Amino acid sequence: ALKNITACTVKFMSAAAAASILWCRTLSKCMTSDKVIYLCGWIFPKLAVLISLILRFIPLFGREYRALTDAQRAMGMYKDKTAADKVRSSLSVFSALVSMVLEDSIDTADSMRARGVYLKGRNTYSDFKFLPHDVILVIADIAVSAAVGLASVRGYTGFTFYPVITMQPFVTGTAAAYSLFAAISLYPFVSEVIFWKRSGLRA
Repeated sequence: ALKNITACTVKFMSAAAAASILWCRTLSKCMTSDKVIYLCGWIFPKLAVLISLILRFIPLFGREYRALTDAQRAMGMYKDKTAADKVRSSLSVFSALVSMVLEDSIDTADSMRARGVYLKGRNTYSDFKFLPHDVILVIADIAVSAAVGLASVRGYTGFTFYPVITMQPFVTGTAAAYSLFAAISLYPFVSEVIFWKRSGLRA
């Protein structure tokens, strides 16, 4: 029995880790720098710019690292070398990468300063518009989150998977909480599918 519990625990922890990675991947795809600036630019403009720069530099860091390593590999610097030589080559790549990123950040800061990013009274441009149906969606999201939170506080959504799966009896409150959470979670997907189907019919 203990062996089965341990195996189930490992599977559940692996699934949780995979789900966390998937959430982060989805967030990086959905939350672009333009959306971050749109959401936070009015209240925390400096923080929004900082987050957008971080989101930009992370993929830039990866691309430059791959370009440098490919160049060294093409020059034969990784061929027939010991582990210590490979470590030294990797450290040199990392040093060059840091220098490149710092230089690029300085150029970005000078460009932003030249365009008046830090001036008072500046306006912000965005391609996004807050439409009436967005207001309805925000209100519905708040109401559903409050209802699910209330159901969770009252114990209708109790569920544990470590070390074994246990859940509360499936009653009316549990069904309502799960249904509301599923509806608000699946709404973006359903609305996107409907939008693309209508676009295809119009085309």
